[in-house]
Amino acid sequence: MSANNQVLVCKHKNKYLVFDNVMAEPWDKVNYLDSKHADYTCDTYDEAMQKAYSIDINEPTEYGVVYGILKKTGTPVKIK
Repeated sequence: MSANNQVLVCKHKNKYLVFDNVMAEPWDKVNYLDSKHADYTCDTYDEAMQKAYSIDINEPTEYGVVYGILKKTGTPVKIK
């Protein structure tokens, strides 16, 4: 298990991005992730969540699958 990590799903430009092993607490004043570092880009929310849960089943993270926020603090994540 990866300590303090989560699988993150975020909507960006009408796509859903899936990121693996994202820190579950803030790392900066504004928490940005680069869209080109997404593990998956999906057309629908359901497709993104299915991919995210498959990642977490195969390689469990401490905080599981989370949509749009950092689980420990509820801080939003912005995509650039």
